[in-house]
Amino acid sequence: MDIEQLSSQAANVYDDNRFIRVDHSRLPDRGYNFEPVRLPDRSCRIEALPPEPLLLFQQFLPVWLVESWVCYTNSWASDRLEMLTNSCSDGQQPQSRLLDWKPTSVAEIFVWIATLIYMRIHKEPRIGDYWRTSQLGKKQPSHPIGKWMSLRRFQLLSRVLRLFDHTTIFVTTGDSFYSQTFSRVDDWSNHIQHISTTFFKSGTAIAIDECMVRFLGRSLETTTVPSKPISTGFKVWAVAQRGYFFGGSGTGRAGSSGLQVSDTPTGDCPHNYVANGSNGGFESHRVLYRVFLDKLFSSSSLFRRLRQLGHGATGTARRNCGLYRLLVKLKAGDNTAAGSIPFNCLKAIPTADNLVNQIAWKDNALVLFLSTVFTGIERVDRIRKRPTTDQPAARPMQEFSGEEPVKVISIPSIAATYNDEMNAVDRGDQMRAYWDLYRHVRRGGWRALAWDFLLEIALINSFILQQRGNPRWKPEKSQAEWRQRLVNDLVANHRRLNPCHVTLMNHGMCFTDHCHNFVPTALYASKWAAGPLSAS
Repeated sequence: MDIEQLSSQAANVYDDNRFIRVDHSRLPDRGYNFEPVRLPDRSCRIEALPPEPLLLFQQFLPVWLVESWVCYTNSWASDRLEMLTNSCSDGQQPQSRLLDWKPTSVAEIFVWIATLIYMRIHKEPRIGDYWRTSQLGKKQPSHPIGKWMSLRRFQLLSRVLRLFDHTTIFVTTGDSFYSQTFSRVDDWSNHIQHISTTFFKSGTAIAIDECMVRFLGRSLETTTVPSKPISTGFKVWAVAQRGYFFGGSGTGRAGSSGLQVSDTPTGDCPHNYVANGSNGGFESHRVLYRVFLDKLFSSSSLFRRLRQLGHGATGTARRNCGLYRLLVKLKAGDNTAAGSIPFNCLKAIPTADNLVNQIAWKDNALVLFLSTVFTGIERVDRIRKRPTTDQPAARPMQEFSGEEPVKVISIPSIAATYNDEMNAVDRGDQMRAYWDLYRHVRRGGWRALAWDFLLEIALINSFILQQRGNPRWKPEKSQAEWRQRLVNDLVANHRRLNPCHVTLMNHGMCFTDHCHNFVPTALYASKWAAGPLSAS
């Protein structure tokens, strides 16, 4: 496929019909008798957990799935080695680390994952620093990773490890370059979504929002959003509750279920999640939800469709999403001399069919809402601080507060509930951001999705389950303690079964069974440690 065809595919993804011009979105008609959707409150619950912490984590990363990775990896490496062997027929030896490849195993993959988790707990600026030891006159942290796996073997596995069958991936995805990245992690993504909803039964309120997965390499699927903490990477729509992820969907062209590539307009994405819960990542046995969205998704037609399915919806709105023209005019004149609105003032206008409520509320700025749940008259008390800035947007709040630095204000329930529930995805993103590596993925976009997103979801969800559930062990209070415990259990259970773990140290070198490489170490170079030592 040449560059012109790729450019044509990229251009075809953009569709002007997905957007509404502001001057075409001012609806002249309105309703007067809005009836909200009444849904019973349902609290979340956590099912019985496995008897051990490692077994809980391996629910998200089961042995049978790693066995398939081992088959895919060994098959890919075997084919590549055959190609390299054929290229050596002229007598020239290629300088490739792949020539040192030995078949991997399930135990070695688990040790490699434990090493990856360990690196995210104890951060170093360079990968090689984890294998360095202190020398005379030069003290530095000593890490146990060198006893688990050699540096060269770790780097080789990081490059060779495959989560998909390389012989069929191009057949299943065809010529769609936009779906190959996400489809390579589909199996693991689908399994994580299934396990996440098996142990955690969601409550009534769920949030759908976008999150970014950092990737700095070349890809047709990356997105740049300057306002995000992760400005460049893959954009994934996620469903979450209280920081616990239920599922995700990548942007791009059509794909299968799981971490799939959506081929529908942006506004249809929440409808797919809620109406088709089995694909969206949470239980769908006619369970009704109150969905919270941001202005990227909100539209009257989407909320009307969700109401027809029995679900409630609340979200912020843009001026061009089909609002009543008076609200559009109020938003356009907000914080101007001609259109200044008093603080905490609210205006609610239903749509012409009385199915969706359109609400404008004055905070520091005028906020537009769409909702099928709130009428606008519901109120709740909240403590607000008087702004200390001299920006024009803060003046309405300053005038309302007077000289009081803190004041209890009765604000609309729609704003308070939206602030409480909409941050579910952001809370999970914040937990994920704590454990980012200094070195980011630059080659292979699916690696960023696998190790920076799916692995993090498995770690975060398992941590939340043991923290909020009733485990048979003493729950870990912090993510660092939980991850370190998983590292210890993974190494203890799989290191002895790993054919590449260090078994002999002699003359200051740590040899491996068949991994072709040794790790120099100064720790055992002194006279009292010059003899053979067992590291197992």
